Amino acid sequence: MNELGIESDRRLLRAARKGDSGAVEALIERHSDQARRIAHGILDDTRWADDVTHEAIHSILGNIGRFDPYRPFAPRLHRVVQRRARGWARVRAGRASHHFQTQMEVNHA
Repeated sequence: MNELGIESDRRLLRAARKGDSGAVEALIERHSDQARRIAHGILDDTRWADDVTHEAIHSILGNIGRFDPYRPFAPRLHRVVQRRARGWARVRAGRASHHFQTQMEVNHA
């Protein structure tokens, strides 16, 4: 993102911190596609990527008052999306492993 985009994000973030729902919508609109692509790259599943992106955006916006409006918004959102997507991937891998182990036990019983 160029300097104009970063400065625009800063203005939107300051407005969102004051309760401006239009600013919140603009931040979501501007960054949700890239966030979804990051999640999809980790999860390789569109539905899960959508869920992770929604959760990450909700989490960020729920804590928006604690963020420094002078720090870029996009990298912060991307880190949250990456952490959540990796967490979901670990859970999914654990479930698959458990399912496989259960199937092996059933087959050998």
